[in-house]
Amino acid sequence: MESLDVDLPSLTAAPIRWAERVLSAPDLPALHGALRDLTAEIGLRLPSYALVMLPERRLVQEAALITYPGNWTQHYLEQGYFVDDPTVATGLRSCATFAWRDIPPSSAPRARQIMREAADWGITDGLTVPLRGGSLAALSVALPDSATPRGRTEILRAAKAPFTILSLLVHERGRVLYRRDIGAGMLTPRERECVRWLAAGKTGTEIADILHISNLTVTQHLKSAMRKLQCATRAQLAVRAVALGLADPV
Repeated sequence: MESLDVDLPSLTAAPIRWAERVLSAPDLPALHGALRDLTAEIGLRLPSYALVMLPERRLVQEAALITYPGNWTQHYLEQGYFVDDPTVATGLRSCATFAWRDIPPSSAPRARQIMREAADWGITDGLTVPLRGGSLAALSVALPDSATPRGRTEILRAAKAPFTILSLLVHERGRVLYRRDIGAGMLTPRERECVRWLAAGKTGTEIADILHISNLTVTQHLKSAMRKLQCATRAQLAVRAVALGLADPV
């Protein structure tokens, strides 16, 4: 068998170590760094992650990671290639990890043009993991352009399962970090205090006594926090605050 151009680590043990690193990432930059490092370990490159929160269907720019060459990324965005990109179209239809080579050839001239231009930048083959569940997202990586055709096939075979696991880990941690960072930034210091005491099991009256403010002021702060964090009840606000790291569990 033809030797691979990229050395592959033992993939059977890696996911446990990956989970520890990804799920302990303290912020989005650290998560992005982990993604870069871990994809490189299995011979993959140019990881890209896009997250769209539901139900508003809004792209989370703070959580996005694009590592394609800057000029190609700029050209891609300026030309609006997202609409006609065959990898994007396939990701929207599929829930399973797929290799770009398995996408049926498109008869659309613009789709073929996108793939040709990507190949000019050395982006010819790779994997995409569509992600669902409270959000829409996709994580893609390219194979090394220096690998032989046989080598790329071997890399795909070895990397598909662990990369899928890695993508799921990154997506879940990315959602938590994004919501925590945005939630923390949206709440005022006094709102956060009220929410923390609410999560600790205190009533509005007790919170007012602790903070030396009126019960009406506590109510206003909690209503504002509920609106910002999209909660319908105080109980939901308390649970969400714990989930987002804004308060400690009781």
